[in-house]
This record gives sequence, structure tokens and C-alpha cells, in this order.
Amino acid sequence: ATFVTFHHPVYSQAQGRDNPKVRETWDPLFRKHNVAMVLQGHDHTYGRRMVKTPSGGDLAYIVSVTGAKMYKLSDDAKATSEKFAEKTRTFQTVRVDRGVVEYKSFKVDGTLFDRVTLVRQADGSFRRR
Repeated sequence: ATFVTFHHPVYSQAQGRDNPKVRETWDPLFRKHNVAMVLQGHDHTYGRRMVKTPSGGDLAYIVSVTGAKMYKLSDDAKATSEKFAEKTRTFQTVRVDRGVVEYKSFKVDGTLFDRVTLVRQADGSFRRR
């Protein structure tokens, strides 16, 4: 499974932020090469957006925050993210085992907040279980 991590998100979650150059440059490559997950920061919010790859696979874009500084979510993030939160610090675990990727996000008190499981297909793409 291929994972990508960097700071400025492809799809911003925070109000008043957008990174069109990042999105235009990286999103087509991540989709083309069947990346399973893109883990990002910068927006001081939480959001998970799922997008389709050209082969019909699923790609998870995740933005999270662990620090004390928090931002407001954009209306776009609320409309396009499967899971989102403001003023919520989280930590994540990722487990990869025999072509299965299990992502979990927890609140700081250990409560499960979000999860997604992706399974590698014969064509190299990942599909949500």
C-alpha cells in the first residue's frame, strides 16, 4: 500500500483556506498511482474525504490536528467530507496486513472517532470494505 504524508492538504478543511496548486499538481498523480491514503495537517481541523481513482478504487484524504490551535471548518469540507470535526484533537492508527489497510482515528480520551478499511484489488487499487 502506498501512503503519502505532507503538510498542506490537497483538499483543505478549514474556512478561508484552499490549495489549488497542491491539488492540481498532486491529486491526479495520487489517483493514477492507486495511493491508498494521503495524511495531511495544516488546517487544524479533522476531515476525511474519499475520492475515486480512474480504476474505480477509493483514495482517502485525511486532515487531522493534535495541537491546541483550532480553525473553523469550511462549508465545502462539511459538504464533501464523510467525517469531519472542529475543535477536536485526534490521533490515528494505521494497520496494514495482507492487502488490508485499517485506519482509525481516536479522540484524545481514546474514544473511536472515525475509521475506514481499504482492501487491495488485483489491479492494485484499493476499495472500501
